[in-house]
Amino acid sequence: MEEKIETASEMIKEGEPLEKIKKYTKLDENKILELIKKIGNEKVQ
Repeated sequence: MEEKIETASEMIKEGEPLEKIKKYTKLDENKILELIKKIGNEKVQ
């Protein structure tokens, strides 16, 4: 699971679309949205 989260995080940082992240990581959409929010907050700091 941790590897999938790391992959999704990298894809988010690269600006990949949500559907593509879901396809390649098989993560739940809510989990991906949570990561997007977290990464967005990290960029602000």
